[in-house]
Amino acid sequence: MPIALSAMEVETNASMPEGRIREFLETAERRRPQLLRMARRLTNSNEDAEDIVQEALMKAYKALEKFRGESQMSSWLGAIVQNTAHEHLRSRRNRVFVSIEFLSKQDNEVVEIDLPDPGKNPEETWRSREMEGILREEVSKLGMVCRRAIELCVLDENPQLAAAQSLNLSVATMKSRVFRGKRILERAVSRRLGAQHAAMALGTDRRLRCEIQ
Repeated sequence: MPIALSAMEVETNASMPEGRIREFLETAERRRPQLLRMARRLTNSNEDAEDIVQEALMKAYKALEKFRGESQMSSWLGAIVQNTAHEHLRSRRNRVFVSIEFLSKQDNEVVEIDLPDPGKNPEETWRSREMEGILREEVSKLGMVCRRAIELCVLDENPQLAAAQSLNLSVATMKSRVFRGKRILERAVSRRLGAQHAAMALGTDRRLRCEIQ
């Protein structure tokens, strides 16, 4: 689904260089599938993921002049999607429901009702999401070499062979960079959360966990 920009928003960013706007639009469109996957992982909802990505891209466009190019635009967009998803989770943390559909005998219509879901703990769900957010924040702080390897092979779920070829590297070099990046993440998260909570944070993403432990 393309990004919808109103005339007012386009006018607001009229002072931005045309090249920067084009870069944003092209990056947003190209990275949309990955951004949607990120939002789905954070919310466990396809519908919410669509809304979150759209809202995040609108926020990013309005803040485009603040982007200094110190990181890749795709990473910048990912951070905004992550923050938007966390805002969404905070707003619903005390409203966990399960939908039940049944056939009304009176008018033969399908009726949907919402009941509290006793199987979910909003506080625990939010804590897990918050830890994942910290983990992804630390990913953005990695050096260019390790960060790119983590982004391609772990976050974007590309095969290591394809990721290595895209950077003109050997598979062995790519594996080494991914491993080194994961080790750095383990130490960084441990410093922020302590060893016990770091293990919990790393466990929120099975792909990051698989080679760290």
